[in-house]
Amino acid sequence: MTLTRSAFWCRVWLVALASITPTAVSAQEADPHVEARSRVEHAKQLFDVRNYEAAFIDFSRAYALLDGHERRYIVLYNLAVCAERLFRYDEAVSFYERYLTEGGASAENAEQIRKVVESLRALLAVVQIDSSVRGELWVDNRRLHEVPGAVRLPAGRHVIEVRARNHESVRRELELEAGSQTRLRLDLQPISNYRGLSRNYFYTGTGLTTIALLTAASFGAVTLSERSYARDLARDSMHLRTAELNQALDQVDGWARATDLTFAGTAVIAAGTLLLFALTDWSDAPATDEQAQAPSRSYW
Repeated sequence: MTLTRSAFWCRVWLVALASITPTAVSAQEADPHVEARSRVEHAKQLFDVRNYEAAFIDFSRAYALLDGHERRYIVLYNLAVCAERLFRYDEAVSFYERYLTEGGASAENAEQIRKVVESLRALLAVVQIDSSVRGELWVDNRRLHEVPGAVRLPAGRHVIEVRARNHESVRRELELEAGSQTRLRLDLQPISNYRGLSRNYFYTGTGLTTIALLTAASFGAVTLSERSYARDLARDSMHLRTAELNQALDQVDGWARATDLTFAGTAVIAAGTLLLFALTDWSDAPATDEQAQAPSRSYW
């Protein structure tokens, strides 16, 4: 644009400051307007040292604080200029258009700004984004709006991401040319809501381990009793292998094998119970109705 536009920038800065910075702040002035004046002054200082991102943040806060102020729309122009300096031409166009709409007949240099908007539009590309589910559109870590839908982006390289509840986000990198139109299809895959096994499995495993351990201990006690009885028989028979002693020794062997097998089974059940402990969902958060109906989905 011409030098006239640069001069208009300076004049709008002054008008914006004058509109919310009276020469003498009255006692009745609302606190939000006082803070807004401070934000605008600080934003101008940041803009002068080319810290456009920080200036944009301060102008955004000032615009919010000026709710109801008759000259609030002027801050939209300042936001548009910051966005333009940050090469976010899509945002700049949006703020310029809002400046013209909210300012109406009071918007200064409206015709010149419309020409600026047209020149910026020529630098944009249109991307139609189709997605398998409705979700949020993020471009270069900026949240824009919901998809499916179309978005205007400055020419150049962009990282486009769609995020949706219960689904894995999808990212694509695009190289756009000014004035181009692109169609992009993004299919989001559902993610699992699996958090772990029910605690009941672990409790069941613990109960089985306890029962198996008690059974093995009982078999061990019987084995010891039978072994003691066999020793007494051997002592009474002078260690001669009588039929009664042989039967007692067979009993000892049978109970010993049963004890060993039971202890081995107990070890296996205990190991399985420990594995269940690791796989169990121990979180205290109750499942929602939707989770109970669709356990294969997660929510964030």
